[in-house]
Amino acid sequence: MEKLVLIDGHSILNRAFYGVPNLTNSEGLHTNAVYGFLNILFKVLKEENPEYLAVVFSKEKSTFCLEKSSQSRETPSTMPEELKEQMSLLEEIMGKMGISMVSWNGFEEKDVLGTLALKSEEKGLDVRILTGNQDFLQLAREKIGIRLLKTARGQAGIEDYHEVQQGKEFETIHTDCPIGVAQEKFRLKDIYTKEAYELCRKLEFKSFLAKFDPAQVNENTMEQNFFTCSDFDGCESLFEKAGLAEATGIAVLGDKESVYSVGLALGEEEIYYIPIQGMITPAYVADKIGILGEKTTVCAIDLKAMLKHADLDHQAKVFDCGIAAYLLNPLKSTYTYEELAREYLDGKILPSKEELLGKTSLKKAWEEDLPQLEQLACYMAYTAWMTRSPLEEKLDELVASYDFLTARRGLGLMQGVVSEKPVGQIAAKALEEGLIVITAGSDVLRFVPPLIIEKQHVDEMIGKLKKALDQM
Repeated sequence: MEKLVLIDGHSILNRAFYGVPNLTNSEGLHTNAVYGFLNILFKVLKEENPEYLAVVFSKEKSTFCLEKSSQSRETPSTMPEELKEQMSLLEEIMGKMGISMVSWNGFEEKDVLGTLALKSEEKGLDVRILTGNQDFLQLAREKIGIRLLKTARGQAGIEDYHEVQQGKEFETIHTDCPIGVAQEKFRLKDIYTKEAYELCRKLEFKSFLAKFDPAQVNENTMEQNFFTCSDFDGCESLFEKAGLAEATGIAVLGDKESVYSVGLALGEEEIYYIPIQGMITPAYVADKIGILGEKTTVCAIDLKAMLKHADLDHQAKVFDCGIAAYLLNPLKSTYTYEELAREYLDGKILPSKEELLGKTSLKKAWEEDLPQLEQLACYMAYTAWMTRSPLEEKLDELVASYDFLTARRGLGLMQGVVSEKPVGQIAAKALEEGLIVITAGSDVLRFVPPLIIEKQHVDEMIGKLKKALDQM
């Protein structure tokens, strides 16, 4: 028998609003009610696996369709502004998921919901009503199950009823509203659409993003530039080519036990995935990365973590994006590749490790040959490769602007300029302008900014440095 789930929209949204601590995204938009609603929705869909789904709402604009049960006394008649702004959000995300929302002018929400339940039962559907209103218990029967959302001791739970609870008084639910059952309109299709994914991203519902299939929701054309290099001769040629490049983005995916794959980026259109297999061993990869560090600049998201799996010595040419991100903003709690891409690569959206693998370990992803492991390695290598060059360009421009600056020195973002004037005085003047620089010897002014520095930050730094130099 096919199943229909009917959701009492205002009741569940209201309970989510008061049951979930206040949440806002980075734009200051309140999201706790929508987050709680979706969390309940996903739970019920997993448990019920219905063929049909509809969310029933009242069309009242400023007030709830009040539940005249005992628990409704806790619900204010006027909708809080923080909740009101989330109504449109919920409607938007339901639309993007292809979930039907039902309302009927002139009728209360509970009456519309009750009518739909009985008419659907008559059509041979197994019906489930998800609500926080105990009045719906009067409709409980074999083919109309009431899933009652309750909160106890701060924890939400769902109780199931399939028969009327004797001895209880219920507010009347009218089940004769002149509405039809749009059965096919309620048919549940794939709710994990690209549009829903992007909205969840905007709302910063990170825990939900792993539910989406990255292959379906991600439009990054860069994926067409991902290539797998799994044979030994191919890897030999690839590492040889990487050694000739100006810089190489490297990502080593491993744990305490072993290394499972490597990402290698030579450019925006040359991004390679190297799985550990056969003669391509962790030791082989470690040795090759060490050789690269002697020939070119090795760019990584987290150099310290990579050192466990790479034979890089203290003289190796490296570019650590993670350290750079911390130096730029030490107040952040995380410095992941997708955050760096979004903040410093013109807002580029990349799926996170959690979105790609969920709770799957690197080892299991490697054992099952999951394509998400390839994507993760390539995204990380690409991001690492992209975080260099603006500072070098700006410093070269600076050297050309002042006669007493004779040369630029350094590797990657560890840069310096040679001055014929006292660098200690220049550093002091720069500090007065709010810029910290250090000296090396008597004639070198050194710059060691975060490796994820953005063009606008470089411009600001150069502007302050010019003010200091103009005073010399």
